[in-house]
Amino acid sequence: MRKQLVGLGILLLFVLGLLWLQSGPRGPVPPADPIVRWNAEHAPMEDNAADLYSAAFASLVGEEDRAWSENRCRATDPVPPEAAAWVEQNQKALDLVREASEQPHCWFTLVRDERGDVSLSHIEQVRTLAKLVRWRALLAVQQRDPTTLADLVITLDRVGRHVDSGPPELIHALVGMTIRAMLCDVATAPMLWPELSSEDRAAYLARVTPTFDSPPPLTEALAGEKELVVWTHVARSSAALRMVLAPSSRVAGELERYFRPLLELAAKPVEQQCDPADPLVVQVRALEVEEPPRGNIPRVTASILLPSASRSLVLRARLIAQQRGTRTVLELFAYQDRTGALPDSLETLAGDFTIDPFSGRPFVYRRTDDGFTLYSVGVDRQDDGGRHDPKFGKDNKGRDFVFWPIPECEDRSATSQP
Repeated sequence: MRKQLVGLGILLLFVLGLLWLQSGPRGPVPPADPIVRWNAEHAPMEDNAADLYSAAFASLVGEEDRAWSENRCRATDPVPPEAAAWVEQNQKALDLVREASEQPHCWFTLVRDERGDVSLSHIEQVRTLAKLVRWRALLAVQQRDPTTLADLVITLDRVGRHVDSGPPELIHALVGMTIRAMLCDVATAPMLWPELSSEDRAAYLARVTPTFDSPPPLTEALAGEKELVVWTHVARSSAALRMVLAPSSRVAGELERYFRPLLELAAKPVEQQCDPADPLVVQVRALEVEEPPRGNIPRVTASILLPSASRSLVLRARLIAQQRGTRTVLELFAYQDRTGALPDSLETLAGDFTIDPFSGRPFVYRRTDDGFTLYSVGVDRQDDGGRHDPKFGKDNKGRDFVFWPIPECEDRSATSQP
């Protein structure tokens, strides 16, 4: 009798455990594989740049050596001979990238492998091509060629936009932001060239200004990421596992619980996203540090994804700060060319581009004996006197991000890209 009671007790605990695993929020499961749907929606796309990018991949010779970047400190430093040779070897790839960037659309057909994962090899290849364009832009800086530099800045911007317009998922949004940051790294260099006339500087500014438009909001990418994770769970899990331990609707429900405030926050102005006191920011931060029950597979899955998803908002804010700061530098020189003197404050420029997204106030601007200083206060929202941090956007304290003068790097292994 005792053994029977123990057996019934164990069975009851098992049933209660299953009921507990089944309990919790439920969410809608995609009726079909989103990858199949996304491909079908874009199949009729005309003027698709994907084939031109693929041809550029195929023609690429050699690869970038990380040491080339680590051994340079600023965009104005000499380009290593090896990097210059790499650029020269890949003139055909550069021509194809430029031709591809001029197409209005880009969509690479996506496929799943046998494990249910999505193949995204084209993303890293596009990023390699963008690095090639950036090295060519750095050579234009070294050669003091503003016309070619402006062409290459525009090409980088268009490549970034092509990546942005790809599948709505975070990896595309993040790589698109990385490529856009590359152009900020080189765009202000012509302001150091005394031989450049005010007319030439004005023409340069007019050409590159459109490249400083903010990247698209992350709402679509976050929603697509959530849908993709749910379907990947469907594709990779056995029917028994989905039915008993981690039903797809439970995974979708937990993701909805985590993502709903994040999606609401992503739709708000970037200054609100950077305000630690904002209620949505507080809610997202609380979910990030929430400790999920170990046996609750859906909640563990959602909690692993959330920090990297919310981190994307910070990276976007960092890019917007770089874009705005870069444009502000160029506009300050344009103002000086028009009036003969720098303005007393950024309010004189009368543009939203002077607002630091991390503080919601104008960038820190000070006139100096030999020009001016301009910087963002960074994530800690504190003015730390312009102590430059090339990795700003992380939770580093006591540092700012300096746009002008072009700063020396304390850590040569660091880059200014997100």
